Amino acid sequence: MENKIYVVGIGPGHRDYITPAAMNALSKSDVIIGSKRHIDGLDFLKSEFFEMASPFKETIEFIKNNLNNKKIAIVVSGDPGFYSFLNLLKKDFASDELSVIPGISSMQYFFSKLSMDWKDASLISLHGRDLDIVEMMKKSKKLFLLTDKINSYREIASVLIENNMADLDMYIGSDLSYENEKIYCLKASEALNLELKSDLIVVIIYNEEN
Repeated sequence: MENKIYVVGIGPGHRDYITPAAMNALSKSDVIIGSKRHIDGLDFLKSEFFEMASPFKETIEFIKNNLNNKKIAIVVSGDPGFYSFLNLLKKDFASDELSVIPGISSMQYFFSKLSMDWKDASLISLHGRDLDIVEMMKKSKKLFLLTDKINSYREIASVLIENNMADLDMYIGSDLSYENEKIYCLKASEALNLELKSDLIVVIIYNEEN
């Protein structure tokens, strides 16, 4: 490995979904940087670990101080090109300093579990964002959403119900690829009664009329 920053997608969560290319890069890394959840799942590797937390100034400084003498890998959920830390890294490092290794995104995983294609889907992250999902659903047949604590599956359902879309299908995936994975298919009107405590939840809204 060159002295580049390897941005490695490690899939939706379970080790089975880490690609051979990603595993090869990680096994050759001196330091692996990631969130606590990510590095806890990589404890079988013998690398040094650095826990990344917001704000990311400390992580950026650590990378700059160690890049010349250590092989560094940063692990991200799913695929680095799909709403990950990659864009923040590009503010401090040039493209030729980065080597991106793709992974299986939660979006790909969830659609595959539903035996559903995603060529006509709109893909959106609601993390810290305020988006008009009603207008999006007027134009989309399928809308894939990364949720957060504020923009939760219940909030999404409430918005749909308030806008006369209570009969739309909602597919809700919790802790995808882990042993406690749960997948539900219900109407928006039914989603309000669903009790999920996980922070790892994705949603697909399906409008067969579009």
